[in-house]
Amino acid sequence: MNEAVEQLLQRFGEAVTEWTQVRANEVRLTVKPTCWREIAQYLRDDPLWQMDYPADLTVWDTGTEFGVYLRLWSSVHNHNVVVLTSISREEPRIASLATLYPGVDWHEREMYDMYGVIFEGHPNLKRILLPDDWEGFPFRKDYLAEPSGDPLHGPQPVN
Repeated sequence: MNEAVEQLLQRFGEAVTEWTQVRANEVRLTVKPTCWREIAQYLRDDPLWQMDYPADLTVWDTGTEFGVYLRLWSSVHNHNVVVLTSISREEPRIASLATLYPGVDWHEREMYDMYGVIFEGHPNLKRILLPDDWEGFPFRKDYLAEPSGDPLHGPQPVN
């Protein structure tokens, strides 16, 4: 993996702000959000990486920003790459990977539904778990759950 990492760093330079060899077959990259999609495409298409399986995509709220986590796996080389970035809570936007990796389509929709992250270029970005008229994003740290008494429209009272 060392040659693959060196070539990635040469190509993307300062867009990769940190990297760590976690195990012999796993690398963790922290990247600038503006290069998120370009790096994901490179990891998919480059012969030294061939990251053909999107194992996971998620978001978390730190209270000041959103962290974005992507785990890719190569069935050809049997190695993993974790790609991390962070985006603003005020303007939570990042490029969609759904056309590169169709398997992240519903992951992106879930992160939109729960956190309000806009995956720009997503072919069908709409709520997937909650009703269309749900107000707010329940996984945000600042979300206030007000019991509605209606199981289809809002949180339920706790006895």
